[in-house]
Amino acid sequence: GTTHGVLVYDQVLGLLEPIGAQQGTVDSLINVTCFEKLSDEDILIGSDRGLWLANTQSQSIKRVASGDLDGKRITQLSLSTANSNQIWVGTRNYGLWKAEITGNLTYTTKRFVGSTPTLGNHVRALEHHNQEIWVGTELSLLKIDAQGNILFIHTNQPEQNVTDPNFNKFVFDNTGSLWYYS
Repeated sequence: GTTHGVLVYDQVLGLLEPIGAQQGTVDSLINVTCFEKLSDEDILIGSDRGLWLANTQSQSIKRVASGDLDGKRITQLSLSTANSNQIWVGTRNYGLWKAEITGNLTYTTKRFVGSTPTLGNHVRALEHHNQEIWVGTELSLLKIDAQGNILFIHTNQPEQNVTDPNFNKFVFDNTGSLWYYS
């Protein structure tokens, strides 16, 4: 993350410029932890204080209305491949959420993962693959279908030969095999 807010590289000037923030205002103090492109004009930003939306045309940043994720440290964002209004939100210590974003920068949420210590509350990685969301936490690797059903759980068990339970990042290769590091 950055404590300098959101910066945009200006290709004409060759400079990094801060956007959407007046020095000394609350918006200038956004500690960005992750972001996800929603459209050609909008970028959803996760921060240590919830969700924000940056507009590339106006170069402004607005807080997404307060709700369940307000004040929570957002660690990962992943846009749903099934519905462009759905965003999967990973948090530190509050588990995994699915948010429905509406036109007035408001959202509704549903908490999916984080109620059991076995699954973990610190979401470190999110990836969409074949209409499913793969979730890496400090304790497990989960696969969740579009309806929110947990289909697969891989935890740090001695018989699974995983020495470090942190699933930090993963990608799928062209054969569908999952590659990850912990």
